[in-house]
Amino acid sequence: MKKSSKFIHPDLDYLMDTSEAMISVFSKTYLGEKKLVCRIPIPDITGNVRWTTQSLPADKYVPGENGEKGEWVVREGWVRAEGDPELGEHWVLPEYEKDGIKYSEKTYIIEDREQFNRRLAKETDKNISKIMAAAKAVQDMYRDCGDIPDEDYVTVEVSISVDGAFYC
Repeated sequence: MKKSSKFIHPDLDYLMDTSEAMISVFSKTYLGEKKLVCRIPIPDITGNVRWTTQSLPADKYVPGENGEKGEWVVREGWVRAEGDPELGEHWVLPEYEKDGIKYSEKTYIIEDREQFNRRLAKETDKNISKIMAAAKAVQDMYRDCGDIPDEDYVTVEVSISVDGAFYC
């Protein structure tokens, strides 16, 4: 097996300081000495959930007449889809073709701030569960495949920072 670099790529080293979650793998002795094996940064635990506005996106440019400035308008074809009204209005722009180019289906949610906060909390909880499952899988892998030679066992720690609060 080819030996890889011992350090994170310089272009990504900021992730070690700015990530919202971190899975840290340590070797540990029964005397309590911990040695870092690796860290896995998780930059964003919200799943890139972003608040959308109160209207559909203006995603089609209509040029002006006689050299006048054009404007962005809402593309025709958006259809309101079934969804939980507590989580906002769900809209779908079906797949379409223009000038020989196929565009894939787009979805959009129109929601107020309260609906967004509920959606954000739901996604964050789901992703924290995934992070915890990944950490457990790493620890199980070391236990099943064999711990690090000359060390007593491997332990995995998860640290999560949400809204400025830090949890371990």
